[in-house]
Amino acid sequence: MRVLFPVLPVSLVAGLCGCFTHEWYVVPRHAPSEPSASPASPATSPTDSPAAMRPSDAAASAPIWVAAQRRSDDKKVWVRSAAIDWTAVASLGDQGLLVRARAYNPAVTAGSTLTWVGTAISLLGSGLFLAGRVRGDEALFLAGSLTALSAEPVMWAGIGYWLAGTMRPPFESPRPVVTAPAAALSDGAR
Repeated sequence: MRVLFPVLPVSLVAGLCGCFTHEWYVVPRHAPSEPSASPASPATSPTDSPAAMRPSDAAASAPIWVAAQRRSDDKKVWVRSAAIDWTAVASLGDQGLLVRARAYNPAVTAGSTLTWVGTAISLLGSGLFLAGRVRGDEALFLAGSLTALSAEPVMWAGIGYWLAGTMRPPFESPRPVVTAPAAALSDGAR
């Protein structure tokens, strides 16, 4: 039991600090972008400047999706503009701009937390298992065995969440999400 108390807070703090996902994208110089707050068709940016592609302060409240191509597998996706680090943009000539998107990923954080908590429970169970085996105490041996085995589903769930989070970055979409403004929704409901 003494092992559980120091390990659990450390694992919870490590898991709750947050896990971020990042990916490299190639953004065409005239990348179409679409604000998700209006159902209008995509507008194109007529400029070559990365600063001009950055969303303005007025548009910061509505997420803007920028057409991009994932660098790792050349898949065309839409990336949330707020997640792109516009200060570290590299030019790739005619191909476009190389940008890095980075954002907090709740699925990876959940996976990390579950894996660490499962590890702490498994270590406790393994300790009880070994203590019961050495002492010849059948009840302690059985309790340790069941405790160690009960941690396995928690760790497997953590691995599943972690994989799901890495395969689907929170700042990426196959197509932009378009929602109607709240005023239009309230007028249509009347």
